[in-house]
Amino acid sequence: MKKSSTGRVRRSDPALLVKAARALFVQYGVRRTSMEDVARHANVAKGTVYLAFDSKDALFRAVCEDLCDELLARSEEAVGSARTGTERIRARLVAKYAWLQGYVNASPHAEELLASKDSVAGDVLKAMDVRFAKLLAKDLELAAKEARVTLPIDGFEASELARVLMRIARSCGLPDEGRALPTEALAKSRLEALLPVVLRGLRLVA
Repeated sequence: MKKSSTGRVRRSDPALLVKAARALFVQYGVRRTSMEDVARHANVAKGTVYLAFDSKDALFRAVCEDLCDELLARSEEAVGSARTGTERIRARLVAKYAWLQGYVNASPHAEELLASKDSVAGDVLKAMDVRFAKLLAKDLELAAKEARVTLPIDGFEASELARVLMRIARSCGLPDEGRALPTEALAKSRLEALLPVVLRGLRLVA
């Protein structure tokens, strides 16, 4: 990459801009972060940012895509040491939902970030959920095989059960009425308390 006389990088990998924007969005929120702020943080000219992303919404979508890729990678890494299907289910759900809870809570602009992801990058999140559900369904199929349970269970195929478990995991990160978002530790403890009950009801654990 070449530098100008001011020391700024003239060309930049979009990944560098996404990394800069991601840090700023968490620290200052989406509304308060300008494209110029991102350029300054990444040590590039403002025009360089606009060459890669034509709007802040486009940049925010790229940040969401980057976060989704990280969540899927974390979930795959988490199941690496799991010995059984049910351990894979637990590890995958905790890796995605508990970690995401901690990530969002780290920002004083959590509510704005959550609202922005739904309005600007809802389709990105849905696509990630589809990919995650397929991985979780395979874990459920393995757990059913190990427990000698025939799918569908009570009329639910593995793909449908995966969606149910994802909703349960997501609910563990919801705030109680009038309270702040739960911490990563609380979301994790809720999920780890609920999962055995659900899996037992599905006859996947004794």
